[in-house]
Amino acid sequence: MLTPQPLIVNRIKNENGIALPLALVLGMLVTLSVLVALNATGHRLRMTALNQHRGTLFYADEAAVQAAFIKLGRDLPVGAPPGTKPSAMVVGVPAAETMTIGTRTVTLTVTKTQASPLQYKVEAKSDI
Repeated sequence: MLTPQPLIVNRIKNENGIALPLALVLGMLVTLSVLVALNATGHRLRMTALNQHRGTLFYADEAAVQAAFIKLGRDLPVGAPPGTKPSAMVVGVPAAETMTIGTRTVTLTVTKTQASPLQYKVEAKSDI
């Protein structure tokens, strides 16, 4: 009489019926590796889009700051009623102005920090 252990050993030695389980395991491994690769690619795509969006916001803010510097250099109103000279602004009282740069809306805040010599603090904040 044969014990169960020799039956299993004989079956493995014969290799009968091993093709289907082996094909299923290999198929699962290939499927798993494809899913991992697709997930990594999707993550990289999202990161690239986020970096592009961040760059667009940065350049819109930078353009608004440059526009403020030009206006301040020409003593033109920035965030104040028309005709108000920046040199006449009160120290510490911010003036805000909204600009549209490309497709972005930027809020520009100018604060006079010192009267003599003239110094300003310029901040820009884009919509998200």
